[in-house]
Amino acid sequence: MKKAYLNLWILCCLPLFLLAQSPCTGGMADIYPCNNADLQSFIPLADINATSTNDIWGWTDPMTGKEYAVIGLSDGTAFVDISAPTAPIFLGKLPTHSSNSSWRDVKVYNNHAFIVSEASGHGMQVFDLTRLRTATPASTFTNDGHVAIANGNAHNVVANEETGYMYTVGTRSLAGGGLVFIDVSAPKTPVIVGNFGSDGYTHDAVCFNYRGPDTEHICKEICVAFNEDTYTIVDVTDKSDPIQISRNGYADPEYTHQGWITDDHRYLIVDDELDEGRNGHNTRSLIFDITDLDAPTTIGFYDHVNASTDHNLYIKGRYVFQSNYSSGVRILDIGDIASGTLSEIAYFDVYPTNNARNFSGSWSNYPYFRSGNVIATDRQTGFMVFNPTFEHYTMTLESASVIELCPGETKTFDIDLTAYGGFSENVNLSISDNNTAMTAVPSDLSVSLSASVTAPTSSITVTVTADALAADAAYSLLLTGEGNATDSQQSIALGVKVQSSEVILAAKAFLQGPFSGTLMQDDLRNNNLIPLREPYTVPGGFTINLQNAGILIPSSLFSTTGNDAIVDWVMLELRDATMPMNIVASRAALLQRDGDIVDTDGVSPVKFPGVAIGKYHVAVRHRNHLGIMTQTTVTF
Repeated sequence: MKKAYLNLWILCCLPLFLLAQSPCTGGMADIYPCNNADLQSFIPLADINATSTNDIWGWTDPMTGKEYAVIGLSDGTAFVDISAPTAPIFLGKLPTHSSNSSWRDVKVYNNHAFIVSEASGHGMQVFDLTRLRTATPASTFTNDGHVAIANGNAHNVVANEETGYMYTVGTRSLAGGGLVFIDVSAPKTPVIVGNFGSDGYTHDAVCFNYRGPDTEHICKEICVAFNEDTYTIVDVTDKSDPIQISRNGYADPEYTHQGWITDDHRYLIVDDELDEGRNGHNTRSLIFDITDLDAPTTIGFYDHVNASTDHNLYIKGRYVFQSNYSSGVRILDIGDIASGTLSEIAYFDVYPTNNARNFSGSWSNYPYFRSGNVIATDRQTGFMVFNPTFEHYTMTLESASVIELCPGETKTFDIDLTAYGGFSENVNLSISDNNTAMTAVPSDLSVSLSASVTAPTSSITVTVTADALAADAAYSLLLTGEGNATDSQQSIALGVKVQSSEVILAAKAFLQGPFSGTLMQDDLRNNNLIPLREPYTVPGGFTINLQNAGILIPSSLFSTTGNDAIVDWVMLELRDATMPMNIVASRAALLQRDGDIVDTDGVSPVKFPGVAIGKYHVAVRHRNHLGIMTQTTVTF
């Protein structure tokens, strides 16, 4: 392998390190053992101004489609443009906020990186990734935001991109090292809003909007916390009152380290970091059935061919991407997971020295790029980009994972299908009830979708309509795709919640000050000062029980100009007809320049689900103005 170094002050637009793609031939890609995975490129530590790596995550620029690696280092965080995967470009480094540490972790939300470390006084750094678009290679960056976390350290950070919350773990001086809830809807000014420490120290977690077969919990925000000797399932929907759903052990735990859930929300795969060394078996992936969140069960385990220590794993579609330190990244097929069986389909060994039980090699990987490229760290040498070559496809939700419907209402799910490794079959689609494992759709719903889609890329739209007489209920639908062979089957869960009663309000109001005679000014929007999350239940806001508390809107709503441009958030209240001091229901909504108050989609009238049709006083409140209320009732 020949290395070529270039002087950046002469050729600053070229990569620091050039390496031609090395295909996996005869079980080797250059010096690296492999199977069904080609080496795209490797960057040594010296070329990213580092002495060791740890965690890694990725970012795809929504404007350009370029892909970037965000790499944890002992003394900071590196950013590398891998949009040309055989010629990556080191763009620069964000130094640690305090001192050096072997432990650093990073996640991405809304075009920002959120970085924590075990270093004392570090807190959580925020970096605006859009700065990479114009960055000069080998730059030294500074924070765009920061929040202190007790004594400053945290072992890990977890993202729920649907809700705009980060969860840090491992800060022993806060919540006993448990989950800490951080609102990052305004990314550069994160706010700690609560915590959960009832089960003690949490080493890592996975947090998500639940859409699986346990319909009692559909629409809730759930975290699975990995707590050294258990995995503990917590309802974190209400940040002021998190609820432990279940605390779950298993045979011979040594250190419950990390895990991930399958796309159908039926199964959980966990790595115990120390069981190999202490119990004398090969790398072991533990498999749990979580179809009942209150009472999960163990259904089996998979013993790998090597004895290496396991670390971080992630699931993408039908496959697990598991970093097992000295044996590198192993890719497992979960098609037969219901029987407690996994099988290895590919691997890329970033640490060819040995496959022993130790902490050398791959700490972590990131498999979620649409290109199919996978990035992985090797703690001792640097990081690399590789590409799995086996034929497969993945289905990825591009819209909200849970929808709420009124009787007679129709909404859609949008799913992206992308093929890899030359997969070019038609994918036949079907929809079923994920709760009962029946082929039929629940009788109160009707669903339409294409019978098949064509690889390599397709957009899938699932249209769901609630029956006009549908009762209040929650459903988990299972979208299944299957190519010509059963080994190409995969499924993804879709959550549906039906609310049988609803008040719809089309209101109009003007704010004194911004009002200029015909329209209101939208200076807050023009200056990016309107938060993405509703501001009425955050610290300093109204202490109000909003129906849509914590709702997060996409930044794209602020691109609308003219009469319908957003001026600010307001709060609408329905008050009792005879005792108007009693609030029946309240919702955060958006105020447009022409005075229209619209729902959080930026278009529709405001809906109050679960509120009986009748007469109400209507009140409008704003953060910086006195509230107003109708003198007489309004009939709905």
